[in-house]
Amino acid sequence: MVHQRRSKSKKAVFILLVLATMVFTTVPPPAAFAAETDFAKMPDEELLDYESRKSFDFFWEMVNTNPDSPGYGLIRDRAPNDDKMSSVASVGFGLSAIVIGVERGWITEEEGKERVKGTLNTLLHKAEQIEGFFYHFLDMNTAKRYGNVEVSVIDTAIAVSGALSAGEYFGGEIKVMAEQLYDKVNWGWYRDSDTNQFYMGYSPEDAGDGFSGHWDFYAEQFMLYFLGVAAPNPEHRVNSDMFYDFVRQYGSYGGYPEFIHSWFGSIFTHQFSYAWFDVRNKADREGVDWWHNSVIATKTARQFSILNSDQYKTFGPNAWGMTAADGPDGYVGRYGSAPSGYDNDQHRIDGTIPTAGALGSIVFAPDDVMDALRHYYSFPELIGPYGLKDSFNLDIRKEGWFADDVIGIDKGITLLMIENYRTGLVWDLMNKNKYVQAGLKRVGLTENGTTVIDDFEGNRIHSNWFDGGEGAYTLSPVFDTTHTGLGALKVGYNKTTEWAYFVADFKQENHFSQADSWSAFVSGTTDLLIKFETAAGMIEKSFHISGDEWSKLEWVFSPEEKGKLVDTKRMLVFAAPGERDVTGTFYMDDVQFNGKGTQVSSQ
Repeated sequence: MVHQRRSKSKKAVFILLVLATMVFTTVPPPAAFAAETDFAKMPDEELLDYESRKSFDFFWEMVNTNPDSPGYGLIRDRAPNDDKMSSVASVGFGLSAIVIGVERGWITEEEGKERVKGTLNTLLHKAEQIEGFFYHFLDMNTAKRYGNVEVSVIDTAIAVSGALSAGEYFGGEIKVMAEQLYDKVNWGWYRDSDTNQFYMGYSPEDAGDGFSGHWDFYAEQFMLYFLGVAAPNPEHRVNSDMFYDFVRQYGSYGGYPEFIHSWFGSIFTHQFSYAWFDVRNKADREGVDWWHNSVIATKTARQFSILNSDQYKTFGPNAWGMTAADGPDGYVGRYGSAPSGYDNDQHRIDGTIPTAGALGSIVFAPDDVMDALRHYYSFPELIGPYGLKDSFNLDIRKEGWFADDVIGIDKGITLLMIENYRTGLVWDLMNKNKYVQAGLKRVGLTENGTTVIDDFEGNRIHSNWFDGGEGAYTLSPVFDTTHTGLGALKVGYNKTTEWAYFVADFKQENHFSQADSWSAFVSGTTDLLIKFETAAGMIEKSFHISGDEWSKLEWVFSPEEKGKLVDTKRMLVFAAPGERDVTGTFYMDDVQFNGKGTQVSSQ
């Protein structure tokens, strides 16, 4: 920090002021932000940039910056109030915020690296934790448990997600530290084996085993499954069936299609996991497209506000997105809109609109969100040093009510989703991480329009790979050389017979005549012959592969070949066909049929 020079006669006062301010940056006075800016004339991109930059400033300034403090790098839960409590989730959002700040030139790379390394060091070695899980809130100075708050699985997951994104961006030591943080988390410890669900909370003082509640309904917990099934330590992993063992309750409202909603109907539940994990154009094993689900949830939330605008002055087509936030009587975690599992509207609705509700959905409905952003910036009382304040209510008092604070997780979802909308930065970084790749695949998410023969993460349509060439092949999974994720197929062959091969028998006869192509990624040097045995006969294509880099094989089917794909029974793979006494090794990953999947529109 920069301090003004003081006279020697005021040296003692100066020292006290320095000590008081070196740990936390104070909230700027109202004159420090653009009170006279004409936001109405700002182009869309400039207004997005303004809100993004101000949101970033919260994470850069509302932080313990004392390098000698055990709490270095911890970020406040809210501002300007409560300068003693850090939110672990706020820290997670903040780690990704630093990446965005560097990328946009708001801070230097060296500044970003220093802050991230210090923060990760605090999380790894100083922050109080159990089995790798952090307490929901930590003391800003000591990094110890704040009050009697619970050990939080979801806040820990947010911290890990933020760390992984920073690790992919900066690489090197930071990437190692981020994956060490992930490695420490024993996801299985937080799982209830009786229900195959994550517990909601853990407190050492509670009776019994200390656990309480369950993630038994759809909410923001998807990051728990994505991270838990692919943990670096196999002993810490959970099974992929957890992704399918919570309640998937469908409902609809306002003429929009049915979708899987959350208990309180809060819109943040359709946003948080997807700030880091890219589920675009993917569906799970039950055919649910969760991106599309969030699009419908977003549109429905807006419609709820429109249809209730005759009752609440705050509501309308440009003020929507009920979500957990500050209200006139304090923080409310039950704000939400229909449909929901919780029907007591008296506790869900009082006319308050949280600004982050709409802004966190910009990737799902950009035009609607831009209209909301402009509307919110038409209220000077709603604008503060960190951009939009948390919420407002025009139904309280003649002059209305406007929140005093910003909340870290709300500024976080705003910043990350705006950046993903503008550049896809956070998604792109996370998609590069092998554990993230594996996590998405292991829960069964596959590209719309594809039929996975084998991704070597648990998704496959065949019974097993086996050697059809009298010992000429040795097939084994490999975890050190993969195209995506953690698994691939390693094939070591010794060509002693003319037509040695290995084969995947499909579990049942499949109809792939709608497939446009077959593809796989391979590494190694050999000639390959791919055959499909169908009821209409054999079709085949040969490929030459060379080099240790992963390359894509693609076989685009002719109309005649597509016609023969009906009732396909098996796939056969031959190495160096027609040559004797050839030995070698090659690797195969992400083997699939490709078709024209449904491309989900935000509109």
